[in-house]
Amino acid sequence: MDLTRVCIDTGPLIAFLKGRNPGAAAVERSVQELDCFVTVITAYELLFGVARARRQIGEDALLGTELPLLTMNEGHFRRVPALTVVTVAELAP
Repeated sequence: MDLTRVCIDTGPLIAFLKGRNPGAAAVERSVQELDCFVTVITAYELLFGVARARRQIGEDALLGTELPLLTMNEGHFRRVPALTVVTVAELAP
């Protein structure tokens, strides 16, 4: 398979953070060899889990490449600190 980019789901990221293979090894290889992305849902799930556990996991570095999110539900996504939220009002003429 010829991959240059990959979007990583929550499961493999949790496996990576816990050092559990094969997920951890797959994430490590992906980060080394590919352009990696996560969805806003994955970002939210990880940050929600971090908040519940009351600990940090290096989430700022992990989510540092997250693309800005265009949304009409600003209040819901403003809770995700590493996410740049863009409202439709900011872009509408």
